[in-house]
Amino acid sequence: MLKALGADAALVVAYGKILKSDLLGATRLGFLNTHFSLLPKYRGAAPIQWSLVKGEKTTAVTLFWLDEGMDTGPIQAVAETEVGPNEDAPALAARLTALGVDLVLKEFAGFDASVRRVVQAGEPSLAPRLTKADAKVSFDQKAAEIHNRVRGLRGGPIAYFECKGVPVNLLKTSVETENGEGRPGTLVRVAGRDGFLIECGVGKLWVHEVQPQGKKPLPAADFLNGLRLKPGDRLPV
Repeated sequence: MLKALGADAALVVAYGKILKSDLLGATRLGFLNTHFSLLPKYRGAAPIQWSLVKGEKTTAVTLFWLDEGMDTGPIQAVAETEVGPNEDAPALAARLTALGVDLVLKEFAGFDASVRRVVQAGEPSLAPRLTKADAKVSFDQKAAEIHNRVRGLRGGPIAYFECKGVPVNLLKTSVETENGEGRPGTLVRVAGRDGFLIECGVGKLWVHEVQPQGKKPLPAADFLNGLRLKPGDRLPV
């Protein structure tokens, strides 16, 4: 049916399946896809999440030609952008969506005269869907790694730690610049609206907002008050 239309090209957005060769050949030029990473980095279903989890400072929308591999086709165009240190997955997804729309409109204007097929270059990496097992954090990890996982998984599955056997979602965090000195999991400071500061394996982490399982989100300091914890006490690692 698509071939009968005599289309010059087709555009695919957020489609999770690999297209077969007979369908890929149904248009004159092929199928273009928008991918939210700087390919060949983070090929797969969760490029935004993994870009944040890995602490990338920049990312991109890559407009590329589909082949029978997973995000392996040649590149038509790229639009790069910086990633904010506290930007989370929903916020970055919104920005990349707008950037992708602009890129597609730009490339499709006078399209026939500007077709490019640049072979992907660099070390590829994979970005599979994240699971609940990926979401569990421990305060013996580096503060920056925990923070990156929290913001990368903000759209789900939410990053969490366990306290007295109960999962507690980490909704908002930030990294403290001063170095850690104490035992991981030790509460350093409780600061009302700012939440609490906790020692990690390397560095310190501000926890601003949490959500215990089955309850509503609440300020992190209120969570500690409910447990009657204070500076010097220790959350489980």
